[in-house]
Amino acid sequence: MDAASFKFYYSPLLEQVRLRELKALDIMNSDAESSFDTIVDLAAAITQAPIAVISLLDESRQWFKARVGLDVPETPRSIAFCDHTIRSDEPMIIEDALEDPRFAQNPWYSPSPVSASTAASR
Repeated sequence: MDAASFKFYYSPLLEQVRLRELKALDIMNSDAESSFDTIVDLAAAITQAPIAVISLLDESRQWFKARVGLDVPETPRSIAFCDHTIRSDEPMIIEDALEDPRFAQNPWYSPSPVSASTAASR
């Protein structure tokens, strides 16, 4: 089977494997690294987005390995857009978070009248 024909299916068992592998990497709460910072700087510049992050999700939180335009080092996983992203093999593109029922009540965007968009991929 080639990579193009592989279909990802999220399951609690696979999530446990992912979490075990994340823990083995020992990257959570690690120091900033210029290579990751460069990636988010480039992503923000290319997309002309005010915010770009590299985030990692453990059992309870989304931690930002690198970030630009965002002052917080982590968020609860319960409100993380990326929690939805890792459950699919498709890129997640949200044109307006305030109009998306999954995120309309997210405290990061609600009740702000400003439209927010995002794109993410596993």
